[in-house]
Amino acid sequence: MKLHSSGRLDQPRTRTKQAAHFVNQFTLGFYQIAMMAQHMKHMARVGAILLMATLAALVAVALLRFPGHLTEVDWPPHAKTHLIGQISTIAALTALSLAILAGPFRRGKRWAWWCLALVGLAVFGGYWLAVVMVEPDAPWRGGNTTFAVLTSGYASGLVLSWHNFFGSKR
Repeated sequence: MKLHSSGRLDQPRTRTKQAAHFVNQFTLGFYQIAMMAQHMKHMARVGAILLMATLAALVAVALLRFPGHLTEVDWPPHAKTHLIGQISTIAALTALSLAILAGPFRRGKRWAWWCLALVGLAVFGGYWLAVVMVEPDAPWRGGNTTFAVLTSGYASGLVLSWHNFFGSKR
């Protein structure tokens, strides 16, 4: 592979090289974002923005998708009871998380980071645990893709804010 004068690599010619090139550029993009955030000394702020955006998207998904299940005739009343419980739990955890983000997280309290990590583990980890335990052989669905994106965004927010809470300068 040759470098252009702009510093970019020439387009690879085979599919394997194209895939490697794509992964390289994708990884480089995340690295550049992280370095930019570190350079600007705003990693915690970028992390908080990612966490807030992910939580807002989670509420939007819950409000837009879940109520449709309440009108499905194939769902027994007991399943609908669990659904309402899940919506309530997600709403409560999101409200708690936003309050933590607005206060203690912004002030750099370590326990706030851990609380948000536990909320993410409960909400997103719970979803993936249910997928593996209840539907291990089911095909990949759109909901899984949505939760994969949300899980990635939330985890990225925690990773970007890690140094502010647990870095060597603290």
